Amino acid sequence: MFFAMDKFDVIIVGAGIAGITTGYYLQKFFPNISYKIIESRSDLGGTWDQMIFPGVRSDSDMYTYGFSFNPWQGPIIGQGKDIKNYLNETAQKYNIRENILFNTQVSSFSWTDNQWITETSDKKYCSDYVYAVLGLEIIELLIFQSSMGKKILQAKLYTLKLGVIQNIKAKKLL
Repeated sequence: MFFAMDKFDVIIVGAGIAGITTGYYLQKFFPNISYKIIESRSDLGGTWDQMIFPGVRSDSDMYTYGFSFNPWQGPIIGQGKDIKNYLNETAQKYNIRENILFNTQVSSFSWTDNQWITETSDKKYCSDYVYAVLGLEIIELLIFQSSMGKKILQAKLYTLKLGVIQNIKAKKLL
């Protein structure tokens, strides 16, 4: 059965600091490329949206950890709520927020007909590239050469909340 899918050049999974950075640089260096950031939470920020307990702060200096294209203006060690505000302001300032799908859980990736199919809780998306920037989640990758010399990708996606989500197998490594 054929289902209509939205097509993007790039799917980014995760709207934390790395997802926002990726969106920024795609817009800057490839303005004609379409992208969508898929975020399972109701807001962007990744760690800084999730870790909201009193006293949470960065363990890295913010002048290094922050965005080179929108430098951090606060104290060297940022407080969690200030970092979250900084991420929101940056995403708004550079029109990245409009490319984020919130409350959308990725359930699987597959490589079919020379494109990635990203299945979510709501629908399917096809893209040429998938960039997973999951922060607290971990991707276990096994990359090996097939007998034909082609690179093969196998991965397991882990999350702190859900355990193993999906085995990912692809015929082509991008």
